[in-house]
Amino acid sequence: LDIDIRGDQFWRSLRACFARKGFSHCVLAFATSGITINALLTFMDCLVTLNGSGQEYVGIVGGTFQLLIMISSIMCGRQTDKIRKYYIIIIALLALGALALALCDANLDSGQRLWSNLLMVAVFNGLTQTLSTELGVEVVYPLS
Repeated sequence: LDIDIRGDQFWRSLRACFARKGFSHCVLAFATSGITINALLTFMDCLVTLNGSGQEYVGIVGGTFQLLIMISSIMCGRQTDKIRKYYIIIIALLALGALALALCDANLDSGQRLWSNLLMVAVFNGLTQTLSTELGVEVVYPLS
């Protein structure tokens, strides 16, 4: 089997995707939500034990964080596929995620409220990742 792949094929495909209107927005939304989730998961230990809570709560909150990302992506992703209003929903999720993140900062000193705000961030940013991926595919469909 001999496949002829040109050396610049990847870069040409990448340029073609970014030339599509809206693709860069999808990449930005995906990257923003991904960075937020990764940063929170990295510092989950510090955030959860800030008020003197034990290490057992780190696992509980961290596991719930990951579980909520998956469940919300499946449940709400299915609903969004039906109405297909990805762009406005992604904008709303980014705004709600920023609000939940600001609430995390405001509630650093109160354990339970901080944990619930962290879980809200998980739901909003997990959904943002899922929907921005789907919108990216929709935007570049003839190329993908």
